Amino acid sequence: MQIWIVGIAEHQAGPNIVTAITSYDQLVPTPGQATIWITCWDTDNHYHVCLQEAGQPDWEYEFIPQGWQPVEGGCAVHSWRNGAGGTAPVLAATDKDVMIPRDQPKQPQKAASNSSKI
Repeated sequence: MQIWIVGIAEHQAGPNIVTAITSYDQLVPTPGQATIWITCWDTDNHYHVCLQEAGQPDWEYEFIPQGWQPVEGGCAVHSWRNGAGGTAPVLAATDKDVMIPRDQPKQPQKAASNSSKI
């Protein structure tokens, strides 16, 4: 059993954190692959992930690391959803770290620029 300490970094993330915790406690995760990339605005890093799972559409979202320093690249994850298949993920976790959406996850645009991340 893993325990994560999650802080609320901003008002809009609060409901996402509550949903993530509830889903983690009540639902079964699905395995998948995450691709993380980082963008920089002024002096702040912004962390993004694209989740890929068999039988599900891909999803992208920005997240705020909770006590860890993400690096760009791919890793295995488990994802939780709060609804039927095809709904946006509410939580993705590696063996040690957690990625909760900062905003509403979106399906990626199928532009050539995204194909290099996936």
